[in-house]
Amino acid sequence: MTTLRDPQRNSVFQSLKHLFQTVGAPLPVRLHLQEKNQIPLMSGLGSSATALVAGLAGANALLGFPFSMDKLAQMALQLEGHPDNVLPALQGGIAVAAQSADGEWSYLTFSPRSDLVAVIALPDYALSTELARQALPASYERQAAIFNLQHAGLLVGALVSGKYALLGAAMRDQLHQPYRSVLLPGFSEAIAAALQAGAYGAALSGAGPAVIALCEPGLRARKVAEAMREAYSNLGIGVRLAVPIPLSAVGLSVERVPTR
Repeated sequence: MTTLRDPQRNSVFQSLKHLFQTVGAPLPVRLHLQEKNQIPLMSGLGSSATALVAGLAGANALLGFPFSMDKLAQMALQLEGHPDNVLPALQGGIAVAAQSADGEWSYLTFSPRSDLVAVIALPDYALSTELARQALPASYERQAAIFNLQHAGLLVGALVSGKYALLGAAMRDQLHQPYRSVLLPGFSEAIAAALQAGAYGAALSGAGPAVIALCEPGLRARKVAEAMREAYSNLGIGVRLAVPIPLSAVGLSVERVPTR
């Protein structure tokens, strides 16, 4: 049996425990929990969301699958508080979501096109989500909110239609990047390098410090990755990751491992 050093801080265990409590079932007396999360922590790439989803899915399987995928999504959204990582981790694809006044979430996902990849550049320093949130102002000018609403719609339209030339404009932001960029050495240079190398658009991934660029697959994507790595290197900043990653329509899968 695996003993967790601090179960209260383990996201997989806590979400698993939450689902058991939801149905009023006791936790198993013996529970072997083995985790392998390949997403770097505090990177802006959704490591905490994948841990949360894994815990819910594992508990749902142990209980005999009492909850549908939609119900698991609602639970994950309530626990995480925002949809940007948990929905793709759970259902795959590109997700769009909105929360109503009563707290219920409406969402949809759609499959990404095969002629687009994401290039992720992760500089060799961490930025905690808490610190990134503290950098944001308590309120915004109306024009900034209007700007982001317009560009969010343009982003979805560009992804659905395949009119990728619009992504450069669509991925611009006035609500969080201007405030967080001061905490992210090399961020502006990496964005500029990606666009110069032929990326359709680039932006901060989540709260950062990872930067995401969208571009055509193949040679172009490799050139964008190298340009972003070089931009950080020129500033004396190492890069843990600078690779093209295919956009996947596949989300959560649960497999039963035979017992010995």
